[in-house]
Amino acid sequence: MNKILIIFLLICTIIILPANSQNEIQVGDYTSAQLAMNPGFAGSNGVFNVIALNRQQWVGFDGAPSTTVVGIDKEVKFCGNFHGLGAVVIHDQIGIFTTMYLNANYSYHIELEKGLLGLGLKAGLVNVKLSPSGLTTAVGGSNDDYHQESDEAIPTSDDSGVGLDVGFGAFYQTPRSYLSASVRHLNKPSPSFKEGCTVSIRPVMYLSGGRQFRLTDRKITIEPRLLFKTDFSAFQVEANAIATFNERVYAGLGYRYQEALLMQCGVSLKNGLRIGYGYDLNISEAHAYNSGTHEISVGYLFNMDFEKRTKRYKSVRFL
Repeated sequence: MNKILIIFLLICTIIILPANSQNEIQVGDYTSAQLAMNPGFAGSNGVFNVIALNRQQWVGFDGAPSTTVVGIDKEVKFCGNFHGLGAVVIHDQIGIFTTMYLNANYSYHIELEKGLLGLGLKAGLVNVKLSPSGLTTAVGGSNDDYHQESDEAIPTSDDSGVGLDVGFGAFYQTPRSYLSASVRHLNKPSPSFKEGCTVSIRPVMYLSGGRQFRLTDRKITIEPRLLFKTDFSAFQVEANAIATFNERVYAGLGYRYQEALLMQCGVSLKNGLRIGYGYDLNISEAHAYNSGTHEISVGYLFNMDFEKRTKRYKSVRFL
């Protein structure tokens, strides 16, 4: 366990220079989308894991974020060791920005006395598209010192830029708990555009963990979870608790600091199919301008073991 604490401390003490940033993606069911946040998670289930998630944030708010995540990962064995391989596609739209992430994930698996540790790297491309045609710079057709039809700082036509995006992470799990630490956009990607506009994506660190507790009848488990996210300028904290009945049906409540009340529910079927739904009730000053956030996730686990390990750590996320 000392090794795990050292890894967390190293990640927490990384110093990254400030940079201009666009919005980082927001996912409510971050445990199902862990592969998108932490490459160390890749292959941690042992079997093939496929996840698709769509999030419609602040419904009714013009230009509100819309996020789609699709990923797949699997554990493989070569050179006498176990490794995790994965791929993730993220499509995120907010206002005039549309961002597409294409990432390949790799993790190296280390069996410890009580759990499994995955140390991961991710590398890929980020494409940012600007669509300024929907912007209105002059209100009511008026031109004055504050409202002008033309602005040199705003592109006059659609434009896009591509940059390299890398990150790393550590994911540790036991049969009843997990710890996750990762940094996205470690290299501070800065896609360049034809008209000279530059978007710099700020590095973001994620820390999360959860622990399951079985009730006396053994059919119900309660799992408190905690997530901390920061771009080293601002931070976000959320806590929730998930109750699972008979290892199939789950429901949960949570709170995102100064932003939303969180509700989740879902079911895991015997054939490996998982379906989840989440609703965020906005409690900030913006609540009067939207009807909340909806999120749907679908996952599928299927077994194609090419070589079995002697010791298996079943993920607490998929019981």
